Amino acid sequence: MNKKIKLPRSKDRHGYTWEEMRKFMTNYEMLKFGKWFVGQTAMVNKKGDIIYYSHDVLRFLDLIRNGKQTYFD
Repeated sequence: MNKKIKLPRSKDRHGYTWEEMRKFMTNYEMLKFGKWFVGQTAMVNKKGDIIYYSHDVLRFLDLIRNGKQTYFD
């Protein structure tokens, strides 16, 4: 049975910084995310922080925690 993934509120409306994700992902998930993210897109906010889009973070966690594949992974 798939568990619904609930993400905490992010500081940026578009997504999460690396530091924010470290608070709700395990070290293993962070390592896998770094490898999985190659070829994905992100944004840079006005402060120069890389923001990983919420929908990508959620999609990744659904893959890792629930095994839910998507057609582009």
